[in-house]
Formats: sequence, structure tokens, C-alpha cells
Amino acid sequence: MRTPRTVRIYGVTYKVKVVSTEEIETTTGGEALGFADRDKKEILLAEGQEPHVLEDTFVHECWHARLAESGVEDLIASHFDEDTAYRVIEAIVRNLTTAELREKKRK
Repeated sequence: MRTPRTVRIYGVTYKVKVVSTEEIETTTGGEALGFADRDKKEILLAEGQEPHVLEDTFVHECWHARLAESGVEDLIASHFDEDTAYRVIEAIVRNLTTAELREKKRK
């Protein structure tokens, strides 16, 4: 997969950057393959991933950005404690990412 420089999510342009795993860990406070930064309008992807994993990570982070831009993440966060909200959001993103990748493979 050739990583795009930008992606538009609900009319908002996010820069897409492939960065070191150390930068991802510094940004997220832990291990991760990617991060969608709503404030900076950036999607960070950890370098060194296999192409198919990088593509999955990109799709996954786009879903995080979609949920953030739509206000769904804020809605979930306002109704649950931080830990529960994170688990709910991750479950939604995991299911949406998996469904999108399955649909892509059918084409």
C-alpha cells in the first residue's frame, strides 16, 4: 500500500504520517501501530509494518477519525468512565474495520 499524504474525513483533511514506533509510543503513552490525533488532524502510522498490516492500521485509524469527527467518541465518553469508553470505541472500530476489509476483499 502506498500511504496517502492526506485523507479527508467528513470534509476535514488529516495529514497521514509514517513515523517511528518511539513517536507513536510517546504520543499514545503505550504500544500502538497507529494513532488518529483529532486535535492535530493527523493520522500517525508506525514504520516497519508489513504492507497488509499497514493498510489495516490505516483503515483502523481512519475509523477512529470518523468517530471523532462525527461526535460519536464524545458521546460515548460522556456516558461512560474512561476505561469503558475506550473499550466501547475500540470494539466499534474493530468491527467496522473488519467489515470494511471483508467488503474490500469481496471486490
